[in-house]
Amino acid sequence: MYGVIKYDISNVNGALINAFVLLINALFFNVKLIGDPEKLYPKDISEKILKEQETVFDFIIVGSGAAGCAVANQMTENGLWSVLLIEAGDYPSVNTEVPGLYTTLIGSDEDWNFLMLKESRSCLGFRDPRCRISRGKVLGGTSAIENLLHIGGLPEDYNEDGFIQWDGSIFRDIFLYLENYTGAEASYYAHGQKGPIHLEDVTYNETIKEMLEKYYLDVGCKRMPKRHSLGMINHLLMRKDGERYSMAKAFLTSIKDRPNLFFSKNTVAESIGISEPVDKRATGVNVSIDGVKLFLRAKKEVILAAGPINNPKLLLLSGIGEKKYLENLKLPYNAYIPAVGKYLQMHIVLPIYVRINGTCPGCQPEKYHEYELYQDTFDYILFRKGRFTHTNVNNFVNYILTKKTGTTLPNLSIQHMYFKVDDRSLLAWLEAMNYQSRITGTLLRVNKEKPIILFLVTLIHPVSRGEVNLNETHLLGDPFIKGNFFGDEDSWDYDTMLSGFNFITNFTSTVLNAVGGEFIDIDVPNCRNYKFCSMRYVRCYIENMAFPRGGIAGTTRMGPECDETAVVKEDLELRRVRCLRVADSSILRELPRANTIATDAAIGFRLGEILKAKWMKDYEAKFKVGTEEEEEEQPQE
Repeated sequence: MYGVIKYDISNVNGALINAFVLLINALFFNVKLIGDPEKLYPKDISEKILKEQETVFDFIIVGSGAAGCAVANQMTENGLWSVLLIEAGDYPSVNTEVPGLYTTLIGSDEDWNFLMLKESRSCLGFRDPRCRISRGKVLGGTSAIENLLHIGGLPEDYNEDGFIQWDGSIFRDIFLYLENYTGAEASYYAHGQKGPIHLEDVTYNETIKEMLEKYYLDVGCKRMPKRHSLGMINHLLMRKDGERYSMAKAFLTSIKDRPNLFFSKNTVAESIGISEPVDKRATGVNVSIDGVKLFLRAKKEVILAAGPINNPKLLLLSGIGEKKYLENLKLPYNAYIPAVGKYLQMHIVLPIYVRINGTCPGCQPEKYHEYELYQDTFDYILFRKGRFTHTNVNNFVNYILTKKTGTTLPNLSIQHMYFKVDDRSLLAWLEAMNYQSRITGTLLRVNKEKPIILFLVTLIHPVSRGEVNLNETHLLGDPFIKGNFFGDEDSWDYDTMLSGFNFITNFTSTVLNAVGGEFIDIDVPNCRNYKFCSMRYVRCYIENMAFPRGGIAGTTRMGPECDETAVVKEDLELRRVRCLRVADSSILRELPRANTIATDAAIGFRLGEILKAKWMKDYEAKFKVGTEEEEEEQPQE
């Protein structure tokens, strides 16, 4: 019998998991099974690969996140093609299936947990004063460990890239095609209703949302109108029947038994095979499985969907990049594409903690009692209802414009979390954040007596650009990542974040003052020499507390074949290397004003259309792909 008790739950610590363990034996014979890999996902063939029974495929996809799963779904529609999807991680654990446990996945074995180079303008208040990037190392990728929010981005985000074949209208149509939402707002906000990505409304702690909405309206914010981008909105969650609905479920569960779909877990891609010497063409992938190194051959194409951090790493390890840089590292040189790893963009988040000293609707003065944890656990395991089916109130988001930019597009978003008195979920959040102990201790002491509202002010359209380079002391290790946050010459990013800080602190001291709202002095050790809330303190606060989260883009960006600042062409094939493509937000020149999970799925789906138009005779794409001239030149089967 396969049930919850069979899963490895070692990744989750503390009271949350203890509650599960205490109840599992009592509930086991009545439990609803959670995330059985055998029923949900393709069978793992890594052992067959190790025995060299399966080593040649038509297409090899590196990375099983949103983009990789979407490409695999598309390419296996042709039963004549063998498609291998490889993943460095494992099947999703039971932890990933429970929405309310998502904060415990940050820094777990299912998270790449990339450690960035230390900088002087961000993450200085963390235990290790270097920023970390959370990305999924598991089937489903980041969609299996993030906060479940489904945000497609704005058409204008994609129009800024300037490519007709990838403009906002194409993305909008693909989003609609992929979505499956039949709730009350389906027609108003133009959500698709028949696609593979299952979406649900969230109704949790509505009184807190209503209170925040009322006070935002008081300061001039609006409910987001149809086809607009400014204002308040309740985003949908990728969830079904109380469980996370990752992109692996969306794109793989229904096709898991296709005989031409192959999946290999715990398979780490180390480089791409490139043919020599003149015909630069991808021939396969060098991988490591349980320490055994093998070469897997791709007869047609290799598709990189490993994300904006690992994609450039793989390209550099494959000898694709700037010649002198590669030669200095004693790596083979295959193709001159100097933009590999450049133009890194990330959303930057500033957390602002506010205590509620008075009373307000939904602000429970009583403590979060131990029995509630057991009741929540019981309700979830047996009925898939209650607190564990939600991700706090972070789907309620306010998009604002705080600076004159010449557009009506937002420059900041504000997500929210609510912690009632002595709320155990606050500890889980703080442990995930990995703050210095004094900061964590201060917040826990405040929460012993008062509820806390957390405002997550996010810079959603940064100007600063970073880069990804190889780890020079261990080439196969985590790459050197330079964020360069707030590093733009005109200080646009810092000034924008400062305007967001001022917006929330003014909001707190005015309208939120009606319920005793107060910005908490969290005792940031590095800021003690500055007067609380002075300009110097605020700059110090931002430099210590801001961290990257959400979308990442730009490291293998798209452009014309003659553009040396680009890595891939408009058909997502590498410049100067044939049959090697990139299929995720790495290719975007501008970071969308949204997390990039939905965007990754759309890019993967569209690349599938492009590849089928290339390799299948008389294929009719659902959406226009390529140009007539390009299609005439493509080889056909």
